Amino acid sequence: MASQLSGFLNVFKAPGETSQGVVSRIRRLTGQKRVGHAGTLDPAAVGVLPVALGEATRFAMSSGWEPKVYWADVVFGIGTDTDDAEGRPVAAGDASGINLGQIGECLRPFLGRIAQRPPVYSAVRLGGARSYALARGGGAVTPAARQVRIDEIRVVDWVSPMLSLRIQCGAGTYIRAVARDLGEQLGCPAHLAALARLRVGPFSIDGALDYEQLDAISLSGGWRHVLWPTDLPLGELRVVIANEVQEQDFVHGRGWEAMISDAGADRVRVYSLRGTFLGLAERAGARLEPRIVLGSDC
Repeated sequence: MASQLSGFLNVFKAPGETSQGVVSRIRRLTGQKRVGHAGTLDPAAVGVLPVALGEATRFAMSSGWEPKVYWADVVFGIGTDTDDAEGRPVAAGDASGINLGQIGECLRPFLGRIAQRPPVYSAVRLGGARSYALARGGGAVTPAARQVRIDEIRVVDWVSPMLSLRIQCGAGTYIRAVARDLGEQLGCPAHLAALARLRVGPFSIDGALDYEQLDAISLSGGWRHVLWPTDLPLGELRVVIANEVQEQDFVHGRGWEAMISDAGADRVRVYSLRGTFLGLAERAGARLEPRIVLGSDC
C-alpha cells in the first residue's frame, strides 16, 4: 500500500535537520522511494516543509506553493560570512542609534520586485558549482543579483538590537539576504538570528505534522488520512473534464480537439468523469496534448 501513496504532507521541519533529511525520514517511514520537497529550508530554520510522495513529486515545484510567509529575527551589530547565526562574524557595528522610524524607511525599498544578491553560502550555481562549495574551498565568490518578489514586510517587534519581521515573498527570496541588506541600508552590520516559515502556499504551520506525529501515523498506517491531494498546488489552472474516449486517449498519450475560450489557458488540469485527476495537458493550436500523465493510483 505504501508504494501507491501519492499526495503532499505538511511537515514541520525541526531545527538542525536539512530539508533532504526530512525527505529521507518520510521515505523510511512510508517505505516509498519517490519522495521530494517543495522548497528548501536552511538547517537552522524551522517551519512548514511540503513533502511530496509518488506522482505528487512531479508538481513539487509548482507556482501553487507561493506565497511563502516567514517570521525572521534580525540582530544588528554583527555581520557574518553566511548572513545568519551559523556563520563566522566578519563585521561589527553599533546598533544603539537605530530607531523604529529609520527601520521603516529602510524597509520600503525591499517591497515589490527587487534585485537581490544571494548569500555567498547558498545553493546557487556559479560556473557549474554551488556557491557554498566554492566559498568553503576558499575561492572568491560573488553571486550575481537576481530578481525576487517581496509582497509584504511588517515589523512585529523591535527591542534593540533585535528586530522581528513578518515577511511574505515569492520563491527564491533569501531572508538572510534581507537581513544583510537591511543592515547595510542602516549603516550597521546585521544577520539573521532565527527563521520560521509560517506558510507555504496552502500549508500553514498550524497544521504541520511534527516528527512524533509522523512516527505515530507510520505505526498506524494512516498516511491516506493526512495526505493532501496530488493536484493541491495546481488550483490556478483551468479544468477540463475528459469523456470516456478522451480519457483513454489521454492516458495513452494522445490528444484531442478542444475548444478553450480562455486565451491564457495554455496548460490545463484534466479530470475524468469520475473526478479522477489524470494529469496536465497543453494547448497546441486547437488541440489539447498530454504533457504529464499520472498513474492509476492518483
